[in-house]
Amino acid sequence: MKKLLALDVSTTTTGYVVMDDNLNLLNYGQFNIVDRNLTDIEYATVITKESFKIIKQYEITDLIIEDVFFGKNVENLKTWCRVHGGVGMSWAVKHNEPQFMMASEARRRVGLSGHATKIEIQLEVAKMYNLVKPSVYSIYKAQFDELVEKRKSKKYTKNQFDYRIKKVSREFEKETGISEHIADANVLARAYFQRMGEINV
Repeated sequence: MKKLLALDVSTTTTGYVVMDDNLNLLNYGQFNIVDRNLTDIEYATVITKESFKIIKQYEITDLIIEDVFFGKNVENLKTWCRVHGGVGMSWAVKHNEPQFMMASEARRRVGLSGHATKIEIQLEVAKMYNLVKPSVYSIYKAQFDELVEKRKSKKYTKNQFDYRIKKVSREFEKETGISEHIADANVLARAYFQRMGEINV
């Protein structure tokens, strides 16, 4: 049986998911780096060490990391690249080439829009794996649906919509522990098995 570690790396928080090739969710969580004085290499070293604790614990056979993208901040891009390189090279020394996939591709592979919002992905993952109570899911799903309707009817501008969507995402994480990083790592894991032809997701 294959056991996959999927990593969603950011400059402060890295979400992870451990999943087997039957799409069973074996573990999930995130590494929160609170020390903002770390250099990129120190940060990459911390993430690599934390990742390899999980790799050893679960006898991971496969690794996928959400690929880097360039937004507006080149400093963030540098950090991501160094973390990806640190984890990827450490893995390659003992195993094989790690896999990388853009978030937009991962979402499409599991039936989501490439431009899906964070809360949309959090809700999808929470429902699929029964990670929250149905009543909690219903409350946040209703909030999301209401925001979408107001955006469609032009009651909210794009900026107003984006602000409110991010707020709902943060509130959902605070109440349930399912962050955008964990949700993205989950999507990445399922997309990996879909791409490898292991399973139909």
